[in-house]
Amino acid sequence: YLSASTGAKMFWIRNDQNHRHFIRNISTLRANWNPNQQWSFGAIFQYTPSIPSLSSLTDYPQQLTPYLLSNGNPDLKVSENFMYRVSSTFQSPKATVSLYVTYNDLHNAMISDVTYMGDHKFLQRTVNAATGRQLFTNLQVKVGSFAGFGANGSLGFDYNYFSFAGWSHHLTSLYGTLSVWWNKGPFTLQYYRVFPSKSLWGYRESKAENLDMLAAQYQPNQHWAFGLEWMCPFSSKGLKYPSISYSPVNPSTRERYIKNQANMLSVSVVYTADFGSIFRSASRSLNNSDNASSLMQ
Repeated sequence: YLSASTGAKMFWIRNDQNHRHFIRNISTLRANWNPNQQWSFGAIFQYTPSIPSLSSLTDYPQQLTPYLLSNGNPDLKVSENFMYRVSSTFQSPKATVSLYVTYNDLHNAMISDVTYMGDHKFLQRTVNAATGRQLFTNLQVKVGSFAGFGANGSLGFDYNYFSFAGWSHHLTSLYGTLSVWWNKGPFTLQYYRVFPSKSLWGYRESKAENLDMLAAQYQPNQHWAFGLEWMCPFSSKGLKYPSISYSPVNPSTRERYIKNQANMLSVSVVYTADFGSIFRSASRSLNNSDNASSLMQ
């Protein structure tokens, strides 16, 4: 099948003597082909504009630290993302394999920039990057169930590139996830692991959380479920969120830890009430009250 949609984004700004207005189109094209029950192919094109916020446009300096000032940029342009994605999926009774490839062509991407003003003062503001390109590939595999065992995992490779005012930076990242489980009657055991990815926006690089989890669940019937989760069992410092700024005038490295998110135990008790069968029976009774063969016809 083929589908197409369109729309518009409109934004009017008035701040003292600064008057701006934006009108941009939003468009999406989709295509999908299923040659048989095993294979599926898809393609998407999407145009998405990002309109600057009022705070990004307001020309009013603010003192953040004794050395750092923040200011808006009235000359900001609308950021435009041309996204292209293709995908394919193969499905069999025992396994499912999917591949996704996404390319983003960014025009006037809005990034944070720092410049040196002199007298030990730095100015931070939003600017438009000259070039921005992103490539995301992701392979997903799901297998099960063999003697109660099953698994699913993903492997991804990303590439990011940005350039602005004489500098450029690129980043490649390899990451993945893995989930393995065993099920026997009402009992389920699972291990989940994240191999974190890195991302780049402008000249700031960041890393996703490093997470793993052991979980057990007991579900005696369709109403009750009891769960026990042990998150970050092999972490002593907790979840880590590092980031690096490759700014030519203000480079920095930051490592943030959440110590409480280590060796966490979570106990859950869930009760699910299902009244659907009662309402469905009542509906059938009413529909057939004056004509017993109505549903049969």
